[in-house]
Amino acid sequence: MIPFLSDRKIQVKLVAAEQIALLSTDLKVRGLFKECNIVRPLCRLIGSSDVKLSRAVLSALINLSTDKVLSQDMIDNHVISRVVDGILDSSNKIPELYSILLSNISTLPTGSNKLLQVGDPLMGYYVTVLLEKFLLGQDLQKKDQENEAKGPKPKEKDTWAWIAGIFNNVTQTNEGRLFFLDKKRNIFKKLLPFTTHPNTVRRRGVLASIRNILFESTHHEALLTDDDLLTAILTPLRGPEQLTNEEVEGMPKALAYVLPNKTRETILDIRSMFVDCLLLLTSTKFGRETLRAKKIYPILREYDKVEEDDGIKMNVFNIINVLVGLDENPNIQVNVNPAQLVTETHEEEEHEETP
Repeated sequence: MIPFLSDRKIQVKLVAAEQIALLSTDLKVRGLFKECNIVRPLCRLIGSSDVKLSRAVLSALINLSTDKVLSQDMIDNHVISRVVDGILDSSNKIPELYSILLSNISTLPTGSNKLLQVGDPLMGYYVTVLLEKFLLGQDLQKKDQENEAKGPKPKEKDTWAWIAGIFNNVTQTNEGRLFFLDKKRNIFKKLLPFTTHPNTVRRRGVLASIRNILFESTHHEALLTDDDLLTAILTPLRGPEQLTNEEVEGMPKALAYVLPNKTRETILDIRSMFVDCLLLLTSTKFGRETLRAKKIYPILREYDKVEEDDGIKMNVFNIINVLVGLDENPNIQVNVNPAQLVTETHEEEEHEETP
């Protein structure tokens, strides 16, 4: 079957690729694929002008990339540059498959470093390309909102949502976090609006990236110089409750007064990450003082009343305890255990598979 991937006839290659894609869903077969050098001929077919062949090849690679050995083999066979080239191709009909493959491969530290081009004069070029595609989601959201105002119409497919997961992987490395924090590139700021994006994949990936970046505690002061970060984190936790003028004095304007129909984030793991971000900010003196000055307590107090998850409630309790304790001990030391928030390696990353 593998030799047919190099056949001159497209139809022959297509049949072989489709069979491999089908077999790649079987864990036992994946083990056999490790022994027969299947990755190289598949990688060579990435970007085929035949959409069916390209879909079959990418589907096979996506499934195989859930195996670390095969994923590393793809990295060694220059799959990342091939995938980025495919993403840049304006005639690409299946961009989401390219993004999913890149997301799987970048769960390996070697993959995320290769994607970031660490040590290369062009370091960051690939990620910048992905960011440009990802930001198209804002335009798509506005377009959908405009269409809804005119009447019921089908929403356009969000083909670049999976890039959020790639950002999550890249920011699990020190080099990646510092790259996203670079003031000249302003990537961090550009991601903040997506914490309230209607696409769950985007919200989850962006929020995980923000949480990763907040481990760089020496940057907390710079990140909190305006209200953008706190607004992005707290808006999804803010409910419809009307607070008193005294309670909202000093609070970011976007959080102070909300509509009676204001809703909170509905997905548990995403809510948990919002709270994790706040907990990370309490690990620095500047962060604690800012959280208190910006009056986040009333928001957390009301949120705690409706949250049902014990783990999240415990973290909310810890945050409130720290803020209240500032009166007695302004220099209180807070230690945040990374293991309770996010695995800083890629060991437990989820992979996507195709049917």
